[in-house]
Amino acid sequence: MYKKNFLEFYKFIDKYDDFNYLLAILRFLTSPTSSNIKIATLVNICNSSRKLKDIWSENKDFFRKMLNVDYFEFKESENFTLVYFYKKKLLKEILLEESISNYLISLNYREYETVEKYLNVLKSKFTENNSCPNEIGVFLGYPLNDVIDFECKNKECKLSGYWKCYNDIYASKKTFEKYDNEKLKIIEKYYKDAI
Repeated sequence: MYKKNFLEFYKFIDKYDDFNYLLAILRFLTSPTSSNIKIATLVNICNSSRKLKDIWSENKDFFRKMLNVDYFEFKESENFTLVYFYKKKLLKEILLEESISNYLISLNYREYETVEKYLNVLKSKFTENNSCPNEIGVFLGYPLNDVIDFECKNKECKLSGYWKCYNDIYASKKTFEKYDNEKLKIIEKYYKDAI
């Protein structure tokens, strides 16, 4: 059901100019984060038929205010910017959890005083490895057990959605549903405003 609604929304906003298209996409994708039920959202903003990366570069502070989130750019090239949209308070809380802290320390992080220092270390790992570090799941609010089990090649994935679930299917489904419901609220708002 959700997938069909989401695809129809993309078709609906296709008529928008590039600026408003990007705003609609970002509102849609970051809505679980904007509403404080998800720590963060990772979005790859690209130039293709629409010059979305260029629009982002010129208007990022405007978008930050409109979305009511902070942002951090992990990676950039001529045609894309990988942007991490997050709620600073929620991220700080999760980074202070003992199990999360111990996990990150095992990956050569330290107990940093600021969220930005953690994000800078994560950014350096994106650059050094030229790939997405597995611990990104922690920074996106995924369950730690699932983040750890993702690295285990012989562990069976029980459910795939916003992340690969290896453990608590029921809790993951409920969380996926919450995220999807926030996205539906954005879709409904756009449809209502179009009338």
